[in-house]
Amino acid sequence: MIKAFFSYSTQDAAFVREVASEIGRAFAKIDYRAFSAGEHLLETIDETIRESAAFVLFLSKSALASSWVRHELREARFQHAMGRIKNVLVVRMDPTISPEDLPDWLNRTKHITTISAKPAARKIRTLIDDLVRQGQSPRFVGRAAEIAALQDVYSAPVPGAESQVACVVGLSGIGRRATLTKMVRESLDLESLLVVNVEPGDSVQALAAKLSALVDPSETPDESLQRTREITALGDEEALRHALSRLQAICQYHQMPVLNDEGGLLDNDGDIAPYILDLVEALGQYPDVVTALLTNRRPAPERFIARSMRPTAVVHLQPLGDSDINRLVGLMAKARQVALDPSTVKKITTAVRGYPPSVTYELLTRS
Repeated sequence: MIKAFFSYSTQDAAFVREVASEIGRAFAKIDYRAFSAGEHLLETIDETIRESAAFVLFLSKSALASSWVRHELREARFQHAMGRIKNVLVVRMDPTISPEDLPDWLNRTKHITTISAKPAARKIRTLIDDLVRQGQSPRFVGRAAEIAALQDVYSAPVPGAESQVACVVGLSGIGRRATLTKMVRESLDLESLLVVNVEPGDSVQALAAKLSALVDPSETPDESLQRTREITALGDEEALRHALSRLQAICQYHQMPVLNDEGGLLDNDGDIAPYILDLVEALGQYPDVVTALLTNRRPAPERFIARSMRPTAVVHLQPLGDSDINRLVGLMAKARQVALDPSTVKKITTAVRGYPPSVTYELLTRS
């Protein structure tokens, strides 16, 4: 199991524990006081760092003053140089701390500035997921045409032709998120998607509240409830600005915010919810925001050009071709150490009918 070591000052313990609860304690060693006490304490800490694939420093002035943190940083630097620690992240909790206050090697690692547990936890989880993927056989096949189409949307070679939003259409499980993730990682220098469900009955106030819960600083349950009530009471224009500012914050955390249709993004006629149209139209005021819409229902193209809006591209993911399914079957069979003869591969490909999730079922039933 991939583990992360959390280095922090005890004065920041409450925040660190909140982050740990968000990502799952099984992935984190976060409290040296939980280690065996006595003269072997430092040895135990060193051993734990040595066994961790990721090292996370929660940076504050109190952390810089901590002798424990300084010791952990020395050990982490050595293990990182030896290649045992693969990923290092600095969670900067105090933006007034300058790079000169840090060892040079930490300034060459990834940084995030936040006082909210959820963005920090998502960033750490991305580091862990990256390490998990590095240890697995690749299972992404095909989709070259769809990735190229998405690249054309967000980074068109003709100035002014690019867009800030695309609508990705396809059946659930067909690979919409995986395709979009691959594109944003390779072409937009973003690390992951942050998916927000748009449900029946949602309004711009509801969307703003959902986005706020993802990026705003952690609070007590009572304070969180009060904040939701305040957002719900906003007028449409103010709630729209609130939602847009949170989309901007998500992008600043190197993630792409994605609105996923759970019945509220558009109706069966392809009509997009008016407040979503307002959001798309207002994106021009936030040029650093890139986003996407996910749906299994194709939107009516004319809805995107209402009110003089620039047309938004629709990228449709079709079922995979037989050659791609063959490759996927081979990769997944190898990962599961399942031997397949050509006739069985052909039968699986025929049964799957271009739908990737069915490959797992077919392999399980035939192995």
